[in-house]
Amino acid sequence: MNVEEARQVDEQPAGLSARPIAQKNGLTYVERRLVPAELSYCELEPGPGIAPFWSGIAVLLGLKPPVPIANGPVSLTMMRHARLRRVALQIVPWGIVTATVHGWGDISQLVHESVQQAPGTNDRGWPHRKSFVYTDIGGERFQSVCDFQPTLDKLPKLIRSFAAEAERPIALDLEGKDGIDPEDTGVFRRVLSSARNLAQSDLGTTLVDVATDDYRSMSRTLREDGIEMLRAMLRAYPKASDTAPLASILAAELHATPLIPELVGLMRSPSPFVASVARAAAIRLGSGTGAFRRYRALRSFLEDSEVRAIEAWTEGG
Repeated sequence: MNVEEARQVDEQPAGLSARPIAQKNGLTYVERRLVPAELSYCELEPGPGIAPFWSGIAVLLGLKPPVPIANGPVSLTMMRHARLRRVALQIVPWGIVTATVHGWGDISQLVHESVQQAPGTNDRGWPHRKSFVYTDIGGERFQSVCDFQPTLDKLPKLIRSFAAEAERPIALDLEGKDGIDPEDTGVFRRVLSSARNLAQSDLGTTLVDVATDDYRSMSRTLREDGIEMLRAMLRAYPKASDTAPLASILAAELHATPLIPELVGLMRSPSPFVASVARAAAIRLGSGTGAFRRYRALRSFLEDSEVRAIEAWTEGG
């Protein structure tokens, strides 16, 4: 991708579908899927179950027997799911957290129901809506509750696209032709090695004003066109594999501080590997850790060996 094509990609907003936005040498570049900000962190409680809500609705509507109302017409979802495991749950960009973590690919079904609370059960004594979330994972069904969140209606339609994004191979080259499974062993070390080889290659010298064999000194003279090239790799990727981790490492090792906003934004990638490497790169470039505090669960989505390798590099290794 040349500089002009990189700028065209940079002008495209991060989206939720793999929409083609540029082509180069027969490769289709697609815009990146990010978890919407309003869905990137939600906390839900186990809740009291649905019986109190049924009785409240019966009082309001004079129904006998009571029937819950959810998202418009009468819903029987909660009746069918009467025996559920009620759990506290967090929705984060990489999946959900209960007693353990579950990536998007682990979720076979997720249902959101809005339910009216019984009169007199809140401070003002007026009916109050709640969001019930039902999640099917590994043959189990979980129920979690929070105050009504209309944005949760979007989540069931997005899970499959989030899972596909998280499972996308990780690129070892700029064109994404050579990719590895993010679940493989030692992925970060391989991407780091590829990035450092690229920084010392002929291509690496085109990104800087002064050619040198030392990638650390190259980092001090990164040109604007080099920054634009890396920015494009963070905003979009070849359809075959994701170039963001490679670009994140190059950005950090070439001291591309203008790319910190893009790196921080990648914390909303459905891929925990992409998010972890982007976070590490942003910290190496001088970003404080405050922006990442609410995402403490991130490391739990990766193998311990990957976490250790990324943390060692974050600290300058």
